[in-house]
Amino acid sequence: MCGDIMPWTDFFKYFNNEALGEPIANLGNGWYHAHQYSLETTFHSRILRHPYRVYDENEAMLFYVPYFGGLDILRWHLKNVSDDVKYTSALDLIKWLEYREPWVQNSGIDHVVLIGKFSCGISGEGIILHEVLGF
Repeated sequence: MCGDIMPWTDFFKYFNNEALGEPIANLGNGWYHAHQYSLETTFHSRILRHPYRVYDENEAMLFYVPYFGGLDILRWHLKNVSDDVKYTSALDLIKWLEYREPWVQNSGIDHVVLIGKFSCGISGEGIILHEVLGF
């Protein structure tokens, strides 16, 4: 799939090293070959190891929803497809979440979705991100 997103570059290399990309040695510690779209995957990689993570949804106070919206939209960015195609994954996610007990209990207010691309960059023809995702 990475090759389909940006065929002119090795997009996958940006997601090595727990999605930080490879270190840039000549710049010192803390500098990496990251990509602007790697925020979602970097966060996902880190939160999976967070010390306060729980595995029982009944113990959770906050729910992270691992949806990579920026990457999802990026794969359609250079293709001439309808909004129905572009937003299929987001709409499928919402349909799935709406039937999950943790979502129903608080109408999703305790759920977090990290979007690594600002909404005006992934909205099209008057569709705004919050209208697609429902929050």
